[in-house]
Amino acid sequence: MSEEEFDKNRLYDEFINSVDKIGYFSHFFSSIKGSEFETELMKTKYSLIEAKFTNVLNALTKIDDIEYKTKLFINLIYSIKETRLMKEKFSTILDILNKLDNDYVKRNAFESLVDTIEGTSLLEDNLWELFFSLDSKIEVYEKMHAYSVVKDMVQAKLKKENRKTNKIFQFGRESSLYAYNEIKKLIGRNEEIKRLEANFEHILKKPENFSVSSLLIGKGSIGKTLVGRYFVRDLRRKAVEKNIRLNMEYFDCIHFRSKSKIIRELIAKYVQLSWNRGYHLNQTLLYSTLKRENRFILLILDEIHLLKPAEILAFLDIGKQHPNISTLMICRTQDWLRIKKDKLQFDEIIELRQYTFNEICNVLKYRSEIAFQKNVITDELLKIISHIVVDNENMRNGLEILRNCGSLCVKKNLDHITPDIVKETNKDIYPNFRNDLIIELRSNHHELLILFGVARSIENQGNNYTLIDDAYGEYQKICEEYQKICDDNQKMYPESYCNPTIKPVVKTLFKKHIHILTLLKMIVSKTVRNEKPPNGRHLEISLLDISETTLLVLVKDVLDKIFIPYFD
Repeated sequence: MSEEEFDKNRLYDEFINSVDKIGYFSHFFSSIKGSEFETELMKTKYSLIEAKFTNVLNALTKIDDIEYKTKLFINLIYSIKETRLMKEKFSTILDILNKLDNDYVKRNAFESLVDTIEGTSLLEDNLWELFFSLDSKIEVYEKMHAYSVVKDMVQAKLKKENRKTNKIFQFGRESSLYAYNEIKKLIGRNEEIKRLEANFEHILKKPENFSVSSLLIGKGSIGKTLVGRYFVRDLRRKAVEKNIRLNMEYFDCIHFRSKSKIIRELIAKYVQLSWNRGYHLNQTLLYSTLKRENRFILLILDEIHLLKPAEILAFLDIGKQHPNISTLMICRTQDWLRIKKDKLQFDEIIELRQYTFNEICNVLKYRSEIAFQKNVITDELLKIISHIVVDNENMRNGLEILRNCGSLCVKKNLDHITPDIVKETNKDIYPNFRNDLIIELRSNHHELLILFGVARSIENQGNNYTLIDDAYGEYQKICEEYQKICDDNQKMYPESYCNPTIKPVVKTLFKKHIHILTLLKMIVSKTVRNEKPPNGRHLEISLLDISETTLLVLVKDVLDKIFIPYFD
C-alpha cells in the first residue's frame, strides 16, 4: 500500500469514527475542501456521506445554545459549498431552516446559504422556494442581504417573462398607493414634521442623555401613520450620517395588544438568548444590552387606544428610566379623548389638521404618478375624486378609489380610467368602515368569525341591529360550520391539510372581542335599557355605513381563504 493510499484510508477511518460528534462533519470537509480525496470520497462513498449529513442537520436542530447552534449551522453550510451534497440536499437544508424556531439562527443560516450559492445555477434553480421561505416572514428577513439578492432576482425574472402587459399599473407598483416606503415626498405636513424634528433633535446631539415621547393625534384616515413613519425614516438617515445606532421599530396595536407582547418582540430581536431567563430578567437584559452596545430604539406605537392606559404609562416610564428608548405614539383624536390620561405626560402632542382641497389633489396626483403608467388618469378625474375625499373627510377613500379604478381597468382591459369607472368604484367605498382591517384581522380569525356572526345575525333579525346573545349564538353556529368544512378537508387531503380547531370562545371573551371590534370602528355597540320583560339592560350591536350583505361577502371571502385552501 502506497503512502498516499494509507493517508486516504486513515482520513476515512477518522471520519467514520468521529462523524457523529457535533461540529466534526463541517471541520472534516473544510479541511479536505478542493482536494482529490474530497472528489474521490463523493464518488465512492456518497450514500454514506449523504446519510451522515442528514443526521448532522437533524442533530443541530436539537441544540439549545443559540450562539453555538448558529455557528455550527454556518460552518456546516460553508463546508459543503460547491459540492454534490449542496446540490442534491438543498431541499432538505431549506426544509430544516424553515422549521427552526429561533429567528436569530434562521437569519444567519439563510444568509450563509444564499452567500454560498450566489452567482451559481443552484440559486436560479431554487429561486422561488427561497423567495417564498424568506417572504413568508418578511418582518424578520427584509433587511437581510440574502433577501435583497433573492428579491432582486425574482423581480428581474418577472420583468423578463412579462407574462401580461399591464396597461394601468407600473411593474410591481399595484400596492404602492398605500406603501409607506414608496413615499419620498410628504405633501401638506411640513409644519408637523418641523415640530417633530424640534422635539427629537436631542437624539441626534446627545442620544445617551435624552429620551423623547411624542403623540400624534388626528381624525381617522388623515395620514398620522404616514407622517410618523416618514419622519422616523428621515431621522434614522440623519442618525446614520452621525454614526448613531438608531433603529425604528413599528408596532400596530391591532396585532400587538399588550406591552408584554411588544417587549417580547424587542427581546427576541435585540437580545441573543441561549436559555429562557424569564420575562422580567430578559427585559432588564434588553435595556442593559442597548446601553452596552450604545444602541437606541425609537418605538412607533400605532392605535394605542387598544392598549390599557397603564401600559401606555409604562412605555412612557421606560423612556424616563432608559434613555436608549424613545416613543412616538399615534392615536385618533376621538379615541384619545376616551383614554384615562391623567398621568400620561408627553413631551409634545401634535394634532394633524384636515388636508385642504388643493393638498388632496396634489397627494392623489403624486400617488397616481407612483403607481400608474403615464396618461392613465386625467387631472379632472383627480379633482372629482378629491371632492369625494373632502365630502367624506377621509383620504383613504381617495386612495381606495384610485386602486379600485386601476384594478377594474385591468379587469376590463382598458388603458385609462374613465368617469364611469370612478362612479362605479365609488359605490363600493364606505367613509367610516375600513375594508383593509378585514385583511388585517386574518391573524385573529375569531374576531373575523365574530364579525361574520354579527353581520349574519343582523341580516336574520331584519333590523339594523342585533343583541349580544343573538350575535353569540350565530357566532357559535358559524364556528361549527367552518369546523365541519375543516374536518372534511382533513379527510380529503390527510397529507397536505393542517386541520385547525375552531372552538368558540366563552361569552365573556366574546364580549371582549366585541369591545375590540368597536374600538377598531368595525361595529357600533351600545348598552340600552330593555323596555320589555325581563327588565334591565342589554348590548345592541349595529354596523357603520356598510350593509350587512356587503360585509358578509367581504368577511366570508377572507375566512374561506383561511380555512378552505386550494389544492391542485
